[in-house]
Amino acid sequence: MTCQSYSQERIPPIPQKPTLLEGNVLLLHGKKVPLLSGEVQFFRMSPDTWETSLQAVKQMGLPIVSTYLSWRRFSLGADEYDLSGKTDPHLNLPRFLDLCRDLGLWVTLKPGPWICAEETNGGYPDWLVSDPDLQVLDCHDRPVLGYNPPFQSPIPSYFHPKYQGYVQRWLEAVDRVILPYTYPNGPIVLVQLDNEPGFTFHDRMFESDYNPCIVEEGGLYSQWLQKKYTSCASLPAVYSAENQDLRKVSPPRSLQISKLEELPRYWDWVEFKEWLLAEHVRSIGADHRRNGLTQVLFTTNYNEHPQLASPNDWHRLETAGDIGGFDYYPRMPMQIQDFMKMVQALNYSRCVNRIAWSPEIMCGIWSFAGQPHTSSDLAPADFEYLYLTCLAYGLKGMNFYMLADRDNWVGSPLDICGKITPTVTAVEKTIRVMSDIPHFYDLHPNQPVGVAFYRPYAREAFIAHETPTLAGDDPLGNAYAHFEQVYQELLRLNLNPGLIDLWATPQALHNYRLVILPAGSYMDQQAQEALVNYVQTGGTLVVFPALPNTDLNFQPLALLKTLARSQNYPAAKQSHPGGAGALIVPAGTKPVKEQLAGLIDTLGIAPEVEASDPEIMTVLQHGPNEEVLFVINPGDRSKKMDLHFTALSSGRLVDVLSPATALTIRNGISGFELSPRTVRVFLLERDIALPTAKVLSDK
Repeated sequence: MTCQSYSQERIPPIPQKPTLLEGNVLLLHGKKVPLLSGEVQFFRMSPDTWETSLQAVKQMGLPIVSTYLSWRRFSLGADEYDLSGKTDPHLNLPRFLDLCRDLGLWVTLKPGPWICAEETNGGYPDWLVSDPDLQVLDCHDRPVLGYNPPFQSPIPSYFHPKYQGYVQRWLEAVDRVILPYTYPNGPIVLVQLDNEPGFTFHDRMFESDYNPCIVEEGGLYSQWLQKKYTSCASLPAVYSAENQDLRKVSPPRSLQISKLEELPRYWDWVEFKEWLLAEHVRSIGADHRRNGLTQVLFTTNYNEHPQLASPNDWHRLETAGDIGGFDYYPRMPMQIQDFMKMVQALNYSRCVNRIAWSPEIMCGIWSFAGQPHTSSDLAPADFEYLYLTCLAYGLKGMNFYMLADRDNWVGSPLDICGKITPTVTAVEKTIRVMSDIPHFYDLHPNQPVGVAFYRPYAREAFIAHETPTLAGDDPLGNAYAHFEQVYQELLRLNLNPGLIDLWATPQALHNYRLVILPAGSYMDQQAQEALVNYVQTGGTLVVFPALPNTDLNFQPLALLKTLARSQNYPAAKQSHPGGAGALIVPAGTKPVKEQLAGLIDTLGIAPEVEASDPEIMTVLQHGPNEEVLFVINPGDRSKKMDLHFTALSSGRLVDVLSPATALTIRNGISGFELSPRTVRVFLLERDIALPTAKVLSDK
């Protein structure tokens, strides 16, 4: 069956809605409400415990409750649903929403269609996944199955017309019930569009989606190519000369590449995947709007991939709805590599998203056949370390997942009867930090150093992830590997580097005194022009390991090289020109870590607070009248250290969680011992302040 055309034009205009997001909080009926919530999946709990659990949510200080709706559980058959509890009291959605409204709790509703949630089929009905016509296929035309029990069922292809019809009718049934409960007349303020879109985590290069509606002649992929290239004459040269009709162009099914010039054909398949996931999300939002949901915010969540935001382009996914966020599930207890990946993800979210917010941050852990866990696998301190580290690096909202226990999960702060468990202490401390610090939601760190993220380099690494391949003398993905290395080395230097997406947020370049570009041999004209402008307006740009010299079609383009050859902006300049701008291409064969440390020292950039032990991380956040210091020990041993303040002679550090505890700062130094994988949070009170550097932020 041929897939129908899905161009931007098919999406109805987005109606004007009230501004529900103000800065880093929601604005509901004129009151500021933090994006803080707890997951309570009522349909998996005894109805007798609903009220008790919701009261506990309220008592914790969480203003929002979040819940999925499992299409599978509410479905009685194709296009037949029970959302009122007529066949099972667990399914009484109106009663649950009434309880939320009566208790003064706002609601995030997540009706899928895919929900994951450690639910059979990820929430897809059995009758849906058993239809062979709908199934996602891999490059060998085999059905793709979910990654692990209970998800090992076929996956529907997002744009198969039959699947689209089923989704529309499911959402119509949901929206008829929930419309009276939506803002401004009811408690529902957020509606999630699908869940971690990506074919149940099977979205690698050749893993999906080769369903005929996508790849057949005239299918969605050829439609997309026609819109991008308009004619075969404009196709990159690497496409076969036999392709005289764009309708007949098919996606690659294996990696056969010997040089970078052959990348464009593979890039197109990656870019199509990015577009497909976002358009899938956009189409779900369009269904809701057609059903009358025009006054809520639509949310999207993203899961981790080996390459940052590829193929789930975070910026593209957010613009398909209203707000998006990354789901934080590091391996626990969190080790240093997971710590660095999490900080990188958080800073990227601060760069491309409207708010740094987590739609899911782990609270307990899943447990099912294939991945069993027990409640003793993780300690409350492990979660406290995760949450406070996220706050240190700028997270402004989170959904504790799972707050209330249910099947296939252990270690939640609330048990199946709605009673608190030891894990609740981590949640309570986090809420306390966020509520007790004045102007917490206005705080931001000083980040003088930024690292440039270039999507084509991430795409290149994505292409080769499962099939490591040489392209000439270098492995595919080399530029992205440099990006990861540079970011991690800067983080080890305690600099908390920001991120700039050269395609999504090039204007953010000007927020940083120093920008480091881990570069490949190619870069498009617009990105090169943005970097040239940054240098010409006073920024310092460092490029590793060499300057790009072609565009994305591998035609000569060397704007940065031209800049480097100019008299005013010589390459390899070793001192900061005091506002005149500089382009630096480090020479020599020293390891990247040594080169970065030398450059940072030469340019006079240093953390505002630095520990005598180099393994200790510090983040000083600034507000209108407050400064908050986070001190983090990401290692597995206790550390006794001194803290050195670069612009402070004397003052006090007041522990936010123990206000009676204060540490004295004398001669710019204070010290204490910090347990492994621990964060301490202090209000900084200055006695004598020296002039501080101008605070720059990517937000």
